[in-house]
Amino acid sequence: MEGALFLEFIRNLPREPKHALVFVIDALDECGDDRSRPALLKVLTGAAAHAPWLKVIITSRPEDDIQRFFNSLSQLSYSSHDLATDRDAMIDLRTFAQREFELVAEKWHLPTPWPQESLFDGVISRANGLFIFIKTIVLALEHCEDPTESLKTALQDSVGTGLRPLYGLYSSILKARILPGNAEFRRMIGAVHTTATYRPVCEETIAELVSVPCYIETKPPMEGFVSDICQFPISLPAITAPIK
Repeated sequence: MEGALFLEFIRNLPREPKHALVFVIDALDECGDDRSRPALLKVLTGAAAHAPWLKVIITSRPEDDIQRFFNSLSQLSYSSHDLATDRDAMIDLRTFAQREFELVAEKWHLPTPWPQESLFDGVISRANGLFIFIKTIVLALEHCEDPTESLKTALQDSVGTGLRPLYGLYSSILKARILPGNAEFRRMIGAVHTTATYRPVCEETIAELVSVPCYIETKPPMEGFVSDICQFPISLPAITAPIK
């Protein structure tokens, strides 16, 4: 959508709405790239400035380009809310984590409550308000040999502030799935590197690009190798942003 066309549409409405209209974008960080997102934000904030009845709500991880855009605005023009510091959100996060770990314990026949309190608190601290951190850990534990040791390793590899723990978790999961000396693995990661800057691709497409079976339905000894690798976002040192 061209910014000028959208602003013209707002200005030329025959009459203002009787009630405020709310424009919601969920997970802005998953939209476009670091060039298109600020452009979109400029259009939306400009429209809201011209139309007091238009309210814009955006949810997102604090990616650098998004944070820079809002830092450039007057603080009177918007209000921010950090879920990582929201007490109610943290209660929801803990409840979600408890339920997810109960399912892990049930699958692995582990004594409950699992994990121990120190590990659980570590997960909540590393999550920094992000539900996807919890969900990613749970997905990883479905493909491990020892869930307790795997959880400890994941926490050791996901230190830092902001989004660093999440990206560290992605890298930890990827490293755990590496098959040393496997040519198919190297070709597949090469395909992921090549396509990541353009658009996400599904496991079937990556398998076709590197000429390996996808194994989604039959699940031979490689246990859905392509599918397992591709279901996790990853961040590698050679890439400036995470592959989503």
